[in-house]
Amino acid sequence: MSINYNPLGHSYLDANEFPALMQAFEGYINSAYDDGIHIASICIGVNLTNSTYLARVLAEFNVFTVSDAAEASRRAQMHLPAETTAERNIRSM
Repeated sequence: MSINYNPLGHSYLDANEFPALMQAFEGYINSAYDDGIHIASICIGVNLTNSTYLARVLAEFNVFTVSDAAEASRRAQMHLPAETTAERNIRSM
C-alpha cells in the first residue's frame, strides 16, 4: 500500500493559501449559520463569537465605514467637532 501525498503549496500557515485550505476542509457558506455545536459562524467556519473575528467580518462588510459616515454626518448636522479615536472606539463596542 502506498501513501498518496497532496502538496499544499508553501504552507498552511501562508495567509494566501489558508482560506483555500479552510474552504476545502470546511466548505463555504456566504451567510451566518449554526456550525452544529451552536457556535455562530460564517463563510469558511469563522467563529463569530470571537470578538476579533467578528470585528474582521464586520470590517469586510464595511459596517464600520457606514457607521463612521453616519456618525460624521450626525456630528456635522449638530455642529459638533470631529469624532476622536477614543470616541470612535467606544461607539464601536
